[in-house]
Amino acid sequence: MTDTGIENRTLTANGVRLHYMIAGAGDPVVLLHGWPLSAEMWRGVMPALAETRTVVAPDLRGAGYSDKPAAGYDKATMAEDVHALMTALGHKRYSVVGYDIGGMVAYPLAGTIGLQFNLTMEPWTDQKVREAFSYAFDRETYCTEIRNGDCSPTLTWIPEGVPGHITVDQFGFDPEAAVAALAESSYGSAEALPEIKLYYNSDDPANTERMEWVAGQYRDILGIEITLEPTEGTALVALKKDPKTFPQMSTGGWYQDYPDPQNWLSVFWVCKSTFAQRVSYCNEELDALVLKGDTTTDPVERIGYYEDAGQVLVDSIPGPFLYNPTNNFLVSPKVTGWTATTADSEWPGEFSSPTTITKSE
Repeated sequence: MTDTGIENRTLTANGVRLHYMIAGAGDPVVLLHGWPLSAEMWRGVMPALAETRTVVAPDLRGAGYSDKPAAGYDKATMAEDVHALMTALGHKRYSVVGYDIGGMVAYPLAGTIGLQFNLTMEPWTDQKVREAFSYAFDRETYCTEIRNGDCSPTLTWIPEGVPGHITVDQFGFDPEAAVAALAESSYGSAEALPEIKLYYNSDDPANTERMEWVAGQYRDILGIEITLEPTEGTALVALKKDPKTFPQMSTGGWYQDYPDPQNWLSVFWVCKSTFAQRVSYCNEELDALVLKGDTTTDPVERIGYYEDAGQVLVDSIPGPFLYNPTNNFLVSPKVTGWTATTADSEWPGEFSSPTTITKSE
């Protein structure tokens, strides 16, 4: 510790060793540096903030004294690094101040996360079992209480605000429907099911609590005892890249590259897609609709094809869709004329308001 009260520490979070500076006590705030700088840019302001706050300033992966892995420099992974760090320090809720690339990290991409099933493995070959697992998942409680409000529940694949989004009410939380669906399955009861193993990334300490909650709801609602399989992040990624080793049950999803349904359906769910092949999902009806969307030039008509394909995807339920990450933007009060959408990846209004945004002096 220095005479300013700032300590330099290291901690492994999300599979990467991060150096960070910390000072003060109180409501936590994390300061994200810009490029090509490091956490040192915040040293001058940390003592004043530390008078009333716990102040954490990490070196993001690849910067300063933190590890410099070969990959993982996308915004979603770097945001996960920061969240894993703050969670490991005991902070489930915290404020974020970003600067330059730091501000980019504070902007979660539009994405959808769900349960992923290896569809070649029992019991997932039976759609009624998959439906039961969707009905038994309380997405609202998971987002508001277990994930502390960092997500919004969803029952569909393409997020609201992205072209091709559809509103559905199928397979939402309904314990009675969950029990009924399991009874209608070829297994008939929880006792007849094979052992089900839920794999998760153990690099983030918060994931253990989350997955224990997931297992608990299936035990309480369906009478199913889930075996938890905490797995080191790199090893889990390797397992999920090969259809032969894809876990029986895990969590995962997609963060968009560009705001178009082609990126959500053609890239991810058609039979020849690498991602669909990993979970062994193939639906010829979906493929035909997506092909029409990919090759139709009329903008209204093509979106219609993608919407129909999205409905086919929901109907076939390869795995329950659970939530969309919540966008968190840092905006100066001097900036006006913008409307944020879930498709915005770099700044609010990126796609909806580029010609109306103004900044006052």
